[in-house]
Amino acid sequence: MPRINLKELTISVVTYRGTYLMSFDGTSIDPYPNYTQAQWKKLNSDYLQFMREAGNDSNPDYMEKIETQFLKFTQKYMPMPGMKLFKVESTGNTEIYLENGNHKTKECPK
Repeated sequence: MPRINLKELTISVVTYRGTYLMSFDGTSIDPYPNYTQAQWKKLNSDYLQFMREAGNDSNPDYMEKIETQFLKFTQKYMPMPGMKLFKVESTGNTEIYLENGNHKTKECPK
């Protein structure tokens, strides 16, 4: 069975608020355990709690908070060294990352 080279993997996610890409640059991930149904349920519950902390979409900075919470969740529960998150925009892509737990961005070279 062929294996996916994680160093070349990119995942796209399209939301009603934007399009995001995750890449795995230099990643070497240990396989995640085979979760039980109860463990999946707990992980899902924890994820929903992280997302609730972003507030609601009536806030002007809602997407920034969602991005931050997503990155915090992945760092805590699903660490993937080398994982990068990008927002795709008509003006170019922006990398989104955490620095000391704070939301940061930088434009990608064109």
